[in-house]
Amino acid sequence: MSRKTLMLLCKLAKITDRQLSMSIIDTLFVATNFDNDIEDEYNSQTELVRYEFFEILVRIANAKYVAPGLLGEKENARALQRLFNENIMKVVNAKVFYEWQPFRDKHLWT
Repeated sequence: MSRKTLMLLCKLAKITDRQLSMSIIDTLFVATNFDNDIEDEYNSQTELVRYEFFEILVRIANAKYVAPGLLGEKENARALQRLFNENIMKVVNAKVFYEWQPFRDKHLWT
C-alpha cells in the first residue's frame, strides 16, 4: 500500500482528529516502512507490504486511543478493535469480502 493510498483510507475512514493528524500518520508510515535492507526487491521503501500494513494499523490505533489515555497502556488489542469498529469498517463494504469467498474455496484453497 502506498503512502497516498493509506492517507486516502485515513481520510475516508475519518481516522484523524485533533490529537492524530495526517502528519503523525505520515511519521508512522515512515517508521513502519523503515528497513535497513534497502536491497529487498519484495519490500519497497515507498510502499507497505502486508505485515507492515497490519503494523501501521496497530500503530495508528495506539496513537489514536492509547497514547492520549483513552485506553490503558496494555490495551492495544482493544484499541485496534475500536479503530476497526469506529472507523475502518464504516467505509469497507462487507459484501466485498463475501464475493471472493467462492473463488477462495474453489481455486485458492484446493
